[in-house]
Amino acid sequence: MAEIKGRAIGWDEEVDFSNNEVIVLEPGDYDFTVWKVEHKQYPGSARIGECDQAVVTIQVKSSGGNAFVTERFLLWDTLMWKIASFGRCIGIASSGKHVMPWSKLAGNYEGRAKIIRDEYTGTDGKVHVNNKVERWIPKNDSGKTEADEWDD
Repeated sequence: MAEIKGRAIGWDEEVDFSNNEVIVLEPGDYDFTVWKVEHKQYPGSARIGECDQAVVTIQVKSSGGNAFVTERFLLWDTLMWKIASFGRCIGIASSGKHVMPWSKLAGNYEGRAKIIRDEYTGTDGKVHVNNKVERWIPKNDSGKTEADEWDD
């Protein structure tokens, strides 16, 4: 079972409003822990039908605090490559066919990813910046990532 971090707060407890900024990381390779996995439904689009969707949030510990990055995985056959890339990154398997243990990922799996900054225009018309996974760095059979091998 994953270690519980933080604590529940009461309805009448003070909330610290001084630290409400999203931490935007410098682009680079970062270690992460799978923080949360949500099971949702994708309504479909012109190119992809209605399907299940896993919304995965990873936590990156940085000098400025905990940064969070959310990635969406559509459970659609032509997008299995993206799920496989993530699975290799967190050490589920390096090859072959496997069932992704979605309900067991949070708090139990770690990996490494190349994080970039993503700029977008919000519904408020302003330009915003957040963190985005550019690439999941796969673990090899020894449990090391490809980036660890490059450092040796």
